[in-house]
Amino acid sequence: FFGATGVLRTVLIVGTIPIGAVGAWRMARPIGSVRASVAAFAVYLAIPVPYNAMARGSWSGLLIYAAAPWLLLAMGRASGIAPFGPVQADPGDQAESSVRRRPVGLILGMGLTLAVVAAFVPFVIVLAAAVALAIAVGSLLCFRVAGVVRLLVITAAASLVAIALNAPWSLDLVTADSTWEGIAGLGSTTGGSLTLGHLLRFESGPWGAAPLGWAFLLAGALPVVIGRSWRLEWAVRAWFVVIAGWGVLWASQAGHLPVGLPTAEVVLAPVAAALALAAALGLASFETDLRSYGFGWRQLLSAAAALGVILGAFPLASGLIDGRWRTPSQSFVSSYETLFTDEDGPAYRVLWLGDATLLPVAGWRYDDDVAYATTEGGVPTVLDRFPGPPTGASPLLADSVRIAEQRWTNRLGHLLAPMGVRYLVLPEQVAPSTMVGSVAVPADLRDALGQQLDLREIPIREGITIYENTAWTSMRSVLPEREGAQDDYTDAIRHDLTGSTPVLEERFGAVGARGTVDAKGDLLFASTSDPGWHLDIDGVPVGRSTTYGWANQFAATRTGPAALNFTTPLAHTLAGLGQVALWVLVIVFRRRIRISERRTAAAVVVGDETEVR
Repeated sequence: FFGATGVLRTVLIVGTIPIGAVGAWRMARPIGSVRASVAAFAVYLAIPVPYNAMARGSWSGLLIYAAAPWLLLAMGRASGIAPFGPVQADPGDQAESSVRRRPVGLILGMGLTLAVVAAFVPFVIVLAAAVALAIAVGSLLCFRVAGVVRLLVITAAASLVAIALNAPWSLDLVTADSTWEGIAGLGSTTGGSLTLGHLLRFESGPWGAAPLGWAFLLAGALPVVIGRSWRLEWAVRAWFVVIAGWGVLWASQAGHLPVGLPTAEVVLAPVAAALALAAALGLASFETDLRSYGFGWRQLLSAAAALGVILGAFPLASGLIDGRWRTPSQSFVSSYETLFTDEDGPAYRVLWLGDATLLPVAGWRYDDDVAYATTEGGVPTVLDRFPGPPTGASPLLADSVRIAEQRWTNRLGHLLAPMGVRYLVLPEQVAPSTMVGSVAVPADLRDALGQQLDLREIPIREGITIYENTAWTSMRSVLPEREGAQDDYTDAIRHDLTGSTPVLEERFGAVGARGTVDAKGDLLFASTSDPGWHLDIDGVPVGRSTTYGWANQFAATRTGPAALNFTTPLAHTLAGLGQVALWVLVIVFRRRIRISERRTAAAVVVGDETEVR
């Protein structure tokens, strides 16, 4: 997007809805009825999952909404059961239903989809396993075990492919101290305010209110009542996905699960996709199976199901007209973008503290109620969605705040100064003038920050609190003379670093910097101490050491133009190249398999036509 991150953000948010709708259309296409595809398309668009996700600021919910129907389609193909495979190949595209897809191609195709989504929402792999199990249980209930083992094996193998494509990052999640939080997200919770009625209506936000919120259930129930053959069987499988999703989410909201779940929209998205598939099967049953029944209540139910879809979608008209879908008309970005500049200048960090669901970036756990994260100047971007493991000096940020919260110091700003922290931001609402998702910062933490002598509160607006660290120093600066020890991060409390001289103000490359060094002394670089960092001043390398027990310090014995850079370990470079090569290999191999399958299918069709002649 050539640096237009605002346009990128809009595409990544709004673009998920048409991707999901097209996926619903494609999911229903093997049924063999255009009207069934239209029904799946309409129901999936009308179910309020994505609009509640936008209103609540849940990008994870939007991403899963975009991917859910594609994953259901992939699982249908993996099962090989009609209409998605050649077993009892009744309807659908002839080329698609006459040739059994190769397991390797199915594994790679599903694995690529999972890998792309898992890069942003790792929980999608857990969802895929749960959906596959629900389909398998539904198959057993129908006494149709054909394809069950194949479905489970392909889904498991595709999950392994997705994990491999995201390595080594995915391995960090598996080996982390809190693996489940790494997968489900810091915002995962057990217990909530959503009742079973809210979940059945998909009312996780401002959309889906009764009585019209119940209307979609009629469309989904139709194939169970009038369906026959594979239409009834797949309707049962789809309903098992629906019931399992509702049940697990209700148990989480009621506090009955030992682990937390992500935001409700993440779990409701595959439920909505399964209900859209049931609606498509209902229309196919209406066209095929209803004629075998005499006129009666089944015909009336069919008309009620069609009317239900229209009525259920009716409340969404207001959101469609203004295009906002009840999302807040303002954000806090306009409040702090005048403070946070990403132009070249003294480098600094912003420390975010608050409920994990309210932080605009991904971060780490502070305690049961609060998470913390950092950004380096500027307004947060999509890249800040990837926090990395809390290694190196990152936990010292939380340790410093804990010292202040326990009333062991009233100079937290001095502790944070060598870390380059200039602002502390405490969001308590997802946006101004809205109570959706409001979570107050714990009173003990707020009171402790308010009592710090070197933190100055900046009045912004209700729902967000910003403190400026009056003791801060640039992340790259030549420090004044310091007395006393400098071996531990707590030693910074005794040092006044406000007289530091900012240097190397121009960013260079991904992590480096360049500029001039105008003063001699100890040059602080506020990043975890690592021998890979190198500083050249006037073309001469200078010595590096560790200060405050965690930061890089260079001996600036001269002045002049300087460059700071990091020597990436060869193993890291090779691992990155290996990951790129693996993605290319999987994509190319998958494409070759698809081309081969299409040629085989075309040959089968030509052979059938020749035999007819």
